[in-house]
Amino acid sequence: MGAWGSCCDILNSLSQGLVILFRGRLTPELAHTCSWAGVFRRTMESKLYVGNLSYSTTEDDLRNLFLQAGTVASVALIKDRDSGQSKGFAFVEMSNQVEAQKAIEMFNGHTLGDRDLRVSMAQPREERGGFRDRGSGHNRRPPQRGGNKRY
Repeated sequence: MGAWGSCCDILNSLSQGLVILFRGRLTPELAHTCSWAGVFRRTMESKLYVGNLSYSTTEDDLRNLFLQAGTVASVALIKDRDSGQSKGFAFVEMSNQVEAQKAIEMFNGHTLGDRDLRVSMAQPREERGGFRDRGSGHNRRPPQRGGNKRY
């Protein structure tokens, strides 16, 4: 195993801010050996969704608020890609699951600005494909049948 053994030790001992760059292909054996899934699971268990934010709320506002519950590993205020305006929700990552649960208990329903916060455990992002049918019941473009065309 060599270098991968030490990589796995580092991977398993760190709880935040970890980035590993490597060349090659991540095989199932390597992922199992280094417990990648466990690291992902631990990260998701301490990541919180914070919704119903005022558009004027900043990352610093959230960081200062959530510091009352423990160590804040990261704050990501989600903004519109074109306008740069807040979309009204954020993700806050606490250093561990106990602090994340404490933050939920402290801040779910807490008033920040003029809004009652919605705080819960973040869910993994779903796979996104190309065009998504949004349930209109219609195809994007009806099939061409020739209509009045004469050939």
